Amino acid sequence: MTLFSLLIVMALERVTTKSKHFHIATLAEQYFDFLIDKKWLKSDVSMLAVIVLAIIPSLVAYLLIVLLPSLLVFFIQLLVLWVCLGCPVTRQTYKRYLQAAHREDFQACSLHSMSFGNEGGQLSTVGKQLVLVNYRQYASVIIFFIVLGVPGVVFYSLIKEWVLFEKRQSKQSKTMPTESDAQDPDSSQDISEFSELNDQAAEVRPVNDQNTSAAQLLFILDWIPVRITAFGFLIVGHFSNALSAWFEIIIHPNISTYDALAKVSKAAEDVGDCDAHLNEPLQLVKLVKRNIVFMLVALSLMTMVGLVA
Repeated sequence: MTLFSLLIVMALERVTTKSKHFHIATLAEQYFDFLIDKKWLKSDVSMLAVIVLAIIPSLVAYLLIVLLPSLLVFFIQLLVLWVCLGCPVTRQTYKRYLQAAHREDFQACSLHSMSFGNEGGQLSTVGKQLVLVNYRQYASVIIFFIVLGVPGVVFYSLIKEWVLFEKRQSKQSKTMPTESDAQDPDSSQDISEFSELNDQAAEVRPVNDQNTSAAQLLFILDWIPVRITAFGFLIVGHFSNALSAWFEIIIHPNISTYDALAKVSKAAEDVGDCDAHLNEPLQLVKLVKRNIVFMLVALSLMTMVGLVA
């Protein structure tokens, strides 16, 4: 059932357009806003509080799976995967980025790359950022679903979205208008437009820093899935080239998620001196797509031998 659920959801995602309002980023933000409005939660919380806010919906999902009949459980799996897997905003932004790259409109490329988390807009880091985006939205969700089922996906996704929520709140507090700006209608309009664009970008921006307790928790949750994902890069890419890079991220446990995936993916794909704004992102995206296929093949084998239900 695990393999079947993943195949159905990933096939549907290819042939249909998912609304951003029916995605974990939007739903999680509504959940967080509800808790804050009720004074049950503050924007700056401890790691224990973050675990609690994520584990309550996870326990609800677990109880539903235990108590409901198999057919309903199957539909719950499809629903949760549909909500948590992928991101429509990222897909649209990436398409616009490629269109700008083919036109060699480097300024537009930089702006579009910032929308999917490439902070600073440096074109030399676009490919590595896309690897991280794919991990956050596909590979990590698949791994948690295989190992921990629906409760694991819900827990991980809420932790990930809370880290993004914290960062979004921090950015908004830094861009609050001053008293003089509030009296200037043109300035207020610019700030409003900037905030709207920033909110859209925050929905898909992976966070790499470890400045908060939630980010540290996410780093811990990511540690093993990142190494599994990077191992997949070895299998579907240049094994001999990437093996040393994979061993390096194993013996250095404190390396960030971004750096670990970037190091192994670039070694596995051997991007060399290709165009950083176009060819490198295309090659690395092909690598991560092959890795997703490898994960599904590995899951089918585990299902055949009875390791996965």
